Formats: sequence, C-alpha cells, structure tokens
Amino acid sequence: MRPPREHARRPLAARLLVARASGGSAEPHDGRHEAAGLVGPAHVRASDLERVVVGETGAPVFATLDVPPEQLSAEPPVPVVRYLLDVSADELDEALGLDAPGHVAVRVRGGGATVRECAERAVAAGRSLVLPAGAGAGDVADFQSSFVHSDAGYLAEADDAAGVVRVLACAVAGISGADVRAAFDRPDVGYLLSLSDMAADAVRELLLGVLVPDLRAVAAELAALGFGAQGAAEAVPDWYS
Repeated sequence: MRPPREHARRPLAARLLVARASGGSAEPHDGRHEAAGLVGPAHVRASDLERVVVGETGAPVFATLDVPPEQLSAEPPVPVVRYLLDVSADELDEALGLDAPGHVAVRVRGGGATVRECAERAVAAGRSLVLPAGAGAGDVADFQSSFVHSDAGYLAEADDAAGVVRVLACAVAGISGADVRAAFDRPDVGYLLSLSDMAADAVRELLLGVLVPDLRAVAAELAALGFGAQGAAEAVPDWYS
C-alpha cells in the first residue's frame, strides 16, 4: 500500500499563480523556492519557446500564441501546459477548432457572447477557457456548471489575492456541488485551507492556474492568509502533466 502523504505537500494553492502578461523571463523558474511555493509555471511568448532555457526540473510553461501555430515545433524544448490565445467573441469558434501543437486555452475579450455561452462552446469542443476577472457571481456559477464535467480544465484571471481566493472558493463549490454564488460572495478561507490533499488534487486537476498582474504581491498576500507551502513541495505537480 502507498504510505500517506504529508498534508502540506500538495496544498490547494501550490504553484497556482501565473503572470497575466507573457514575455517575461525565458527561463522557467522553480516555484518551490520562491513566493511560498505559490508561483507556478512561467508565461512566455510562443515565439520564444525555442530559446527557453531548460532547467533541471524540466519545468513546464504557459505560452501565448503570438505566431501562427504552423510555425511552432511539435516538440518544444520545454513542456507547454497550455497555449493561450486571445480572441473576440466572433473568433471563438475558429479558435476552438485551431490545430495547435498542444492544448489551447482561449481568452475571449470584449462583448458579443456571455460567459456561459463561451463556456458551453469551449466544453463542447473539448477546449480550455479563461474565466475573466470581471465575471459576476452568476457568470462564474454558469462557468463552473459547464466545466465541472469537462476534462479540458480551465484557467481564471484575478486582479488581487482576494480575487484568487474567490476563484478557489468557486472552484471548490463547483466540484463539491455547493452554492457557487454563495462561495463567490463569501469565500471561506478557513475551509479552503482545511481541504485534504485528495480534495485539493480534484480541484487542481480542473483549475490549471490563475493569471494575476503582480505575481509577488499576490503571492505575499496569499501567504499571509496561510496559503503558502508549509512543507516540501513536489517539483512538478501532476496537475501540469
């Protein structure tokens, strides 16, 4: 039998945070040793993938699609968790059918379609979507009801630590069948921190990461709330395999 794991080994927010803007360092970083283990895969431009420096951990990255997919290698030098693509609502169907060298997560900018419509179309296509930071309680509930039965996974955006906590609370509520709107309005930090490794794994198999504007500031706030790693963290969680 497999021995039980240390509880703090796979906390809910481990390596959760991803830089919202791409084009930072071309070197994948090891989030275990910085920002309380909350910083996740690097976010780079797809056009920079060939010069990404491969670290000892073989750390995966998120890559914004800034060049046509046919220009990208089918075997990039580092694993790509998701290629991120910004589109308008009118371009969504084309984006969902895009032939890319890996999994794609689509961000829909501007109006023209509701969050629910976008989520339903993405799930039907088996593709990931990015939940926008400005989504209201009803939109988030609709989004969760669509993605809770999907294997594609999704990302979310948040403007600050409070937004990240709200994303986590709604994800947990969606998976457990609880009231997502109530979780949106009143996130329970204590409950989120009490989740078992098994529950955290279930959430993070669906929630791939949260895109934030300031990694270190948000990580510091989350660590102050108790979300930082308390023990050794695994180098590359199964969430990104």
